[in-house]
Amino acid sequence: PKEAKREFQRAIDLCPGNLPAYAELARMAEKAGDRAEAERLLGRAIELAPDNVRARVQLAHMIQRRGDLARAKEIYNRCLESDPSDLEAIAGLIAVNTRLFQTSFDEKAKEQYAAEAIGLADAVVTLQPDAPQVRFSKAHVYLDLGMPKEACEYLEGLCGDGTLKPEVEVEALLMLRGIYQMQVNVDGVKSALDRLLKSKVLRPEERAKVASRAKDVESIDKYAFIKWGIEDHIQALHNPGLSVEDRVSVL
Repeated sequence: PKEAKREFQRAIDLCPGNLPAYAELARMAEKAGDRAEAERLLGRAIELAPDNVRARVQLAHMIQRRGDLARAKEIYNRCLESDPSDLEAIAGLIAVNTRLFQTSFDEKAKEQYAAEAIGLADAVVTLQPDAPQVRFSKAHVYLDLGMPKEACEYLEGLCGDGTLKPEVEVEALLMLRGIYQMQVNVDGVKSALDRLLKSKVLRPEERAKVASRAKDVESIDKYAFIKWGIEDHIQALHNPGLSVEDRVSVL
């Protein structure tokens, strides 16, 4: 690390406008616990290139991590003024608004934070309409805002609009099933499983697993139903990296 630090410093000495070198030195400083130095370096990078969105986003991330949400939000907004399509800044701003919503006791402020987070999630979908996980991200925003009903309505809309590819619809239905499970909504779970069984992309062993779970729903007791939902919530809803096969396997 010391040698790398010297090399990046040398790069700046040779070329004072070397913005990537400032970014790397700032990462090293933050990792070493020297937040003041990290902020100084990023501030210098921004001075050298005021339109450098990457340095501002990195600074906002750092400030967000240390808990200064108001300042982080201000910097993210500055980033979007320069580049309204910067997905990293949008994601950071969604996270900040969600956290502000979760920690605020002011109902009007909470409404504003929620509206901003949802609006930004819509913006992400608009910018990347063909990315399935991006479309699901709005449902995750609703869940983080404590709005499972809205998350279900949104996913039901996706499944019903006829635009999803079959394999993507399976993922949406698995997510729906998980949310209904957490709500102890037996009818919702049954509906999601029944629609999964109609999918043509499930392999025979996956279809058998879904059919078994659909049958279990008829007789499972309430407490087992809740436990089943919690396990699914952990395994599927918050692990977007799971494949469809993995998601079915944890049904």
